[in-house]
Amino acid sequence: MNGYQILEKKNEDGEIKDIPVIVVSNSGEPVEIERILKLGVKDYLIKAQFDPDEVMTKVSSYLELDNLSDALKSTRILLVEDDDFLSELLSKKLKDKGSDVTHVTNGEAAFEHLEKEVPDLILLDIVLPQMDGYAILEGIRKDERFKNVPVVFLSNLGQKSDIEKGKSLGANKFLVKSALSLDQIIAGVKKVLDTLSDKKK
Repeated sequence: MNGYQILEKKNEDGEIKDIPVIVVSNSGEPVEIERILKLGVKDYLIKAQFDPDEVMTKVSSYLELDNLSDALKSTRILLVEDDDFLSELLSKKLKDKGSDVTHVTNGEAAFEHLEKEVPDLILLDIVLPQMDGYAILEGIRKDERFKNVPVVFLSNLGQKSDIEKGKSLGANKFLVKSALSLDQIIAGVKKVLDTLSDKKK
């Protein structure tokens, strides 16, 4: 059996279908990663980039994700991201946890949505068409109506200067796409929401 067949057979067995699976493979084609994630895999590691410490970090984070569904249930999230592949996967993961996700691809669409509804949290890319994430965040923080909405930067930019700029503009957290799995991104979102909830108590 290949890995796909093993996963399909596992998913048919009620006793073992919920056991988390991390795939380690030589292939990293988007179509294969998408197929494997649809079969319920928690993460996908490429052998050429294999790092034992990274595996341990990922395993530890997944073992802490059991309470995510309750934490994210009914949370309204605005995802501003122009990568459709990533957006589709991340939106599905968040919706599976009970979140209400709205996806837009640029700043203009983001502000149009904010005029209609103020979300509980904004997930914001930096490199975007028309207006970058820094400019969008600056506009958000200047508007009294939604200046207090938590904003999490989700970007491939991860230099110290990028992170410091984000924080200076009022970002609540900075997540680097290439360094995190989808579940780790969601765990990062939960931490921001938990922190804000604790402050309100």
